[in-house]
Amino acid sequence: MRLKKIKIVNFGKFSNQTFDLADKNIDIFFGENEAGKSTLVAFIKQVLFGFYLKNIASSFFENYIPLANVSPMGGSLIFEDEAGNTFELERLYAKGNKSKKGNLTVKKNDERVPVETFFDQIQNINGNFYADSFIFNQETMRQILGLSQADLLERIYFLGMPQSNRLLELRDLFDKQAKDQFKKTGKKPIVNQLLAKVDEDQATLADKQVEFTNYQENQTKLVEQQNQLKQLRTKATSLQQQIEDLTKLEQQLENYRQLKELKKQEQVIAFDHENYQKGQNLEAEIKSLELNQAASQQDLKQIDLLDVEFVNSAKSYVQKRPELLHWQSQRHFLEQKDKQLEQNLQGQLNFNPALEKMANYTQADFEQMKQDLPEVIPASNNKNGQMLLYGSIALAVVLGILLKLVGLGIGLVLIAAAFIYWKNQQLAIDKQQKLQAQKLANFKSKYGIEVADLDLGQLQLQVSQYQAKLQERVDNQAELDLIDQNVDHFAGDLAILLDQQLSSDIEALLAILDSLAKKLAENQYQQERQESLNNTMKITAQKLKELKLQLDVIFAHDQVASFEDYKARYQAYLDQTALKAKISALSEVLADDLDKLDTYQEADLKAEVEKLEAEKRQLEEEINLAQTAVAQIEVKQENIANSKDIFLSKQNLANSQSELAQASQEYLANLLAARLIDRALELASNERFPKMLQSAKEYFKILTGERYLDILFKNKLEVVRCDGKKVKVEFLSRATAEQLYFAVKLAFIEQIADKINLPILIDDSFVNFDDRRIGYIEKLLKKISKHNQVLIFTAQRKLTRQLDLETVILMKGSTNV
Repeated sequence: MRLKKIKIVNFGKFSNQTFDLADKNIDIFFGENEAGKSTLVAFIKQVLFGFYLKNIASSFFENYIPLANVSPMGGSLIFEDEAGNTFELERLYAKGNKSKKGNLTVKKNDERVPVETFFDQIQNINGNFYADSFIFNQETMRQILGLSQADLLERIYFLGMPQSNRLLELRDLFDKQAKDQFKKTGKKPIVNQLLAKVDEDQATLADKQVEFTNYQENQTKLVEQQNQLKQLRTKATSLQQQIEDLTKLEQQLENYRQLKELKKQEQVIAFDHENYQKGQNLEAEIKSLELNQAASQQDLKQIDLLDVEFVNSAKSYVQKRPELLHWQSQRHFLEQKDKQLEQNLQGQLNFNPALEKMANYTQADFEQMKQDLPEVIPASNNKNGQMLLYGSIALAVVLGILLKLVGLGIGLVLIAAAFIYWKNQQLAIDKQQKLQAQKLANFKSKYGIEVADLDLGQLQLQVSQYQAKLQERVDNQAELDLIDQNVDHFAGDLAILLDQQLSSDIEALLAILDSLAKKLAENQYQQERQESLNNTMKITAQKLKELKLQLDVIFAHDQVASFEDYKARYQAYLDQTALKAKISALSEVLADDLDKLDTYQEADLKAEVEKLEAEKRQLEEEINLAQTAVAQIEVKQENIANSKDIFLSKQNLANSQSELAQASQEYLANLLAARLIDRALELASNERFPKMLQSAKEYFKILTGERYLDILFKNKLEVVRCDGKKVKVEFLSRATAEQLYFAVKLAFIEQIADKINLPILIDDSFVNFDDRRIGYIEKLLKKISKHNQVLIFTAQRKLTRQLDLETVILMKGSTNV
């Protein structure tokens, strides 16, 4: 199972941080102290197995609540298995969560699956197993440094057992508890103290034996006398029971006499309860139907129907309601139309006021207007005369200059001639303009229209449209008048029917029709109700006839004349039933005493009770004598000095022996538990340790720079130096023993890789190795990375340079936040 990506949401100093691991089996995280290396190790552990738990004191679940006040805490790990499947484990915790472990979700190939889908592939190991087996950090080193040489060797030997460290701690705990409970030469352990106390209690009891013998003799007499007293009391109890039984019989005599009297009153009443119930039901049903019949008759009397002729006429008027609504709607439409036409006509007059005067013009009128329309003559300014005059003057000036006096005379003649021509032309134009003005004035006076810009065709079209609108309004008014006539006629006819004065207001007429419709509906309802009541009465009458026949059959069957006779027989039947109930109750009260009461007479009972009472008094005297004898013996027992100490001494001895047995059981249980754990560790290591030796040899050889070449395991553990000399493990140096511990631990990881394959986390666990030994790490890592992914968290630059792999740099401060 290879870790591909680390995604941190919030954890410790990290926030929104993602680490993509290279596609190799060795990944390096470099950073100085406080850069977050141990935080990342804790993140991997806790996302896998849960966050810090308050109720578990464990160094493997440190509290990494984010430094900033952010939420949620946690993130996700993305793994890939050998088949190429990806697993994303996301664990989050927010304030208020009940579980401090956080909420874990697992996705396989981006699809959510049960958590067990992932953990089944790693044999469902827990956090302690992972921390003990796959994590190498300063905590691991501290644990090793805190061990004695013998304990370290024991840890190495038992590494073949999963979680051997926990089991060793548990074994030592049981062993310590056993030693605290018993030691061969000890005095303080509880078992030793109880042994001494049992001896002391036995000696005390022996001293009390003489007094105990006398006590036993009196005790025997006391028991005999107490048994005799018990027998007398048993006999007295029996006598008392007999007296009570006979007294009870005396008390039952009255009940017995009453029972006999009741039995004399018993009779056999022929009564069919089922027929009576049927008759009772029929009688009730008949009375109910008769009441219904009377009620229906009363209802018929209260029904008052309208005259048929009025109803038919009223229906015809009500049926005309849609026509009246149509007139109302049409009248409203015509009124709106009239207003619209009036607005259109007024608009046309506003545009051309002359239209009102021409409202009655015909085609002939427009022909005459066309003839009366003067022709428009363009205005003239006599430009030709002006040009001739100006030209003559110019020519005269030229001739005067050229010809002098002769030219001047000719020029003047030309000027005079040009002036006369211009003047005549101007007079003709003025005359024509005056005539045109007169014609225009006459046209305006006749028609009231200015000739300027007049379009006679357009004017005729406007007049035609105005006349059409006027005619349309006239037609519209005619339709309104027709509707009003129809309404007046309808109102008059309706008034005759209702015999009242009615207005021609359509709204009022509609209201009258609605009221009339309601009256017709009510009349229809009453008519239908009358028919229904008649039908119901016919059916009820037939039903009454049938029910009375059925009741007569029942009366005939049970031989009664009426239902009153039937009730009397029923009452007699009830009385006999009550009598039988009393007889049954008394019989039950008497029960077993009934046979005895049949044989006893009242005088015999009294004599028997008196006899038993006398026997009881005699027996009470004997009991008093026996009680006196018992009391005397008990006084003698009390006079024996310290006799109770015998029992107290025996009780003390029994208590001491019981406490000794319990303490011994606890001692033996702790001793046995320690031996069983020890034996289990030996069996597991003897089975797995030889299989781990081959890998452990190679790792040990690498870690020691080939100074040690072999590990031997027969009855004891030995290592072979490079010179061939065998060295017992207990004689190794401290550093070499630590290297042997790491070698065996790595071999254990390799041994279980086929079942549990998870990343190995190395968090500066080689910090105590010298530079020469660090040189062996590269070879070691390449070896172990063949079967497990390795994540190295280190502050040693020399190690990162020597491995020469892509390195994730972790920075101090807030860079990672």
